[in-house]
Amino acid sequence: MGVAMSVPAEDLVLPADVRPLDGAADVDAPALVTGASGFLGAAVAADLLEHTDEDVYCLVRPAGGTAQERVEGALRYYDLWREEWAGRVIGVAGDLARPRCGLDDADHRTLATRTGAIYHCGAGVNVSFPYDALRGANVSGTVEILRLASTARPKRLAHVSTVSVLYGRGGTDRVEDFTELGPAGALGGYALSKWAAEALVAQARDRGFDALVLRSGTLAGHARTGVSNPNDYAWLFLRTCAAMGAAPLADSPLQWAPVDYAARAVTELTRRKNGGPEPAAYHLIAPERTRYTTLFSWMRRFGYTLRTADFALWRKRVLDAAVESSHDGVRQIAATLPEADRDGGTVPPDVASDRTDAVLAAAGIVCPPLDEALARTYFAAGVRRAELRPPDRPEA
Repeated sequence: MGVAMSVPAEDLVLPADVRPLDGAADVDAPALVTGASGFLGAAVAADLLEHTDEDVYCLVRPAGGTAQERVEGALRYYDLWREEWAGRVIGVAGDLARPRCGLDDADHRTLATRTGAIYHCGAGVNVSFPYDALRGANVSGTVEILRLASTARPKRLAHVSTVSVLYGRGGTDRVEDFTELGPAGALGGYALSKWAAEALVAQARDRGFDALVLRSGTLAGHARTGVSNPNDYAWLFLRTCAAMGAAPLADSPLQWAPVDYAARAVTELTRRKNGGPEPAAYHLIAPERTRYTTLFSWMRRFGYTLRTADFALWRKRVLDAAVESSHDGVRQIAATLPEADRDGGTVPPDVASDRTDAVLAAAGIVCPPLDEALARTYFAAGVRRAELRPPDRPEA
């Protein structure tokens, strides 16, 4: 995986002045969601708007318009927007990579005094970037969010991490949920930056912060709308197969949890009043695995003609096509394909979610299985949004 990266020692020390306030957080007060223009952040914002009556502040970088326009635009893009939310969703201009999250004095004061919970979904996400390129938003940004959580009134922090922080451990042991972070091991830049951020949150918890960690796995599209994350690797992989009319001999397992399930889990676990300390981390992953070969068979039944090729030949065809292709998905997947025959991707370690699933099931929240009916919902939405080309046999 190339040159091993490491975290500077100073990045792993939470500043001494970051201390929790006395008193309990009011999770029924207005909430702040970071990363609300992203796939999971938008779903979390929508879930809060649907299941509470409070205002939801959304911290975004106002690129190409105002913060309000960007938040509403993201909710519309992901087919989540409802007109009745217009007075309750409030876009706030900021930048996690800057001091005080880039907030002006008025916005900082409003968020510090009005909000009772922070849903920290925001992060720089690029698996090809080195640690230093993501340090500002992902590591320093987490420190700034902890500062905000301890300003003016106590706030509960829901820190959204990723199960990829566990991938550097090595070995084949099952990684249980509710367990401590552990050493970083060999991680890429993105996972390493999220590992460092989670380590800082663990220190904050040791100091008495009201914080919980939610490690997310691979997220599929919304189970109701079918809208997927256009930048998700697995979705890009399927889009490329459809565009090429060919699929590799790939039998890798995929644990694909609908984004609305993950969002519902995040808000439920953050808002619940369990009266005791939170576990070290919850795992938000699909409990069942689906094989790529199964997904390919569902695509064929949906109407796609997919020739089968060994992975090396399929990869060469994708790389050749990417040179001249106008299809964004082909170019994106070509930039991330492994060099060796890896069955279409790296098989992740066995990460468990049994105890998290039990807590959520008690609240009536269960991850929908990825079956053919749900896959067809994703395929249909992909065609409708021009992310997937139309099938060869539309009547299928």
